[in-house]
Amino acid sequence: MKYLRTDEIPLDQIEVNPHHLRDVTRMKDLDRLKESIRVNGLWQSILVRVRHDGGRQFQLVAGERRFLAHQELGR
Repeated sequence: MKYLRTDEIPLDQIEVNPHHLRDVTRMKDLDRLKESIRVNGLWQSILVRVRHDGGRQFQLVAGERRFLAHQELGR
């Protein structure tokens, strides 16, 4: 992909995809993931896409659990 790049983006610029199939209330082991990220850092990226419809600047594509863990960690 010619437009793929890696950047650090403030979490408040990212919107969770409302059409995502995962039920976040049932996600297991979020506490374990938070601890792993706190100790080891983020090993797998959170994938977002740019929005052009006037909402937040980015929309989450993949990595919802990692995104939520980072939010809870205050990163």
